[in-house]
Amino acid sequence: MIVTLKGIAASKFEKAAGTLVLLEDLRSLSDAEVQRHKSDLRHNYIVLSENFYPSDTPYMLLSRGIVSLFGGILSHAALVAREFGIPAIVGVYDLTDKEILDKIISGLKRGKHFTATLYGDGTIEVRENPKTSDGEHRKVF
Repeated sequence: MIVTLKGIAASKFEKAAGTLVLLEDLRSLSDAEVQRHKSDLRHNYIVLSENFYPSDTPYMLLSRGIVSLFGGILSHAALVAREFGIPAIVGVYDLTDKEILDKIISGLKRGKHFTATLYGDGTIEVRENPKTSDGEHRKVF
């Protein structure tokens, strides 16, 4: 299944891809776990959240890309993304079918895995990752 979401490109980039993770999952990691996953985060993960706050900046700096459901080009997520050259799309909630968005978020909360590709025009392609051979999804963290 491939789903297309739409938002506002908040930084200049052409394309970024990675495994979609919820910011709340990163917030639940201990400092030691964050340090252990530091290189994986930077190269492999697109972080999704309703909003990003100044206290979330360390997670943003470690990510491959940022997707914020709310906010615009002057939001914290957008400012940090531009300053540090991180691909980011904001304002997704207002420009996307809510039912599709809710299915993706609830799927992530239930342990499903999705790959996200962000494009510089504000488009996001989301596809569900297949289960492993034993029928389970690979654990992200």
